Amino acid sequence: MRAPVYRHLDTKATILGLSFPIEWAVILLAFFLAAYVNQTVLGIAAAVGLYAFLRIVGYGRPENFLQHWVMFQLRALSGGRFSSAARAPAPRFPFGDYADDQGLRQRIRRAAEACSKRPSRAA
Repeated sequence: MRAPVYRHLDTKATILGLSFPIEWAVILLAFFLAAYVNQTVLGIAAAVGLYAFLRIVGYGRPENFLQHWVMFQLRALSGGRFSSAARAPAPRFPFGDYADDQGLRQRIRRAAEACSKRPSRAA
């Protein structure tokens, strides 16, 4: 017996062409901030202007583009603290070639060279 499926995974969660809830949260935040300072007309104008801006900028782009672009920019500005490697609980591969380990590699190389220059005790 097959169970009925009431939702599709491919269904887009959009309202008036903007993805819900991320892009709508930006518009509502602009409206509520303007309403908070008692400028309701400014809030409506800001919300309509932001809606038009997001529709124009998002034309031809995949859904949730704004969300992914903002997260990409935040990760780039944070210096890698929000990268998947920084968030992973697994330890790094000890023999990997990592760009940030150059100082450590140089110290290991100098220590190895210093050990090889010592006179041997076997005689």
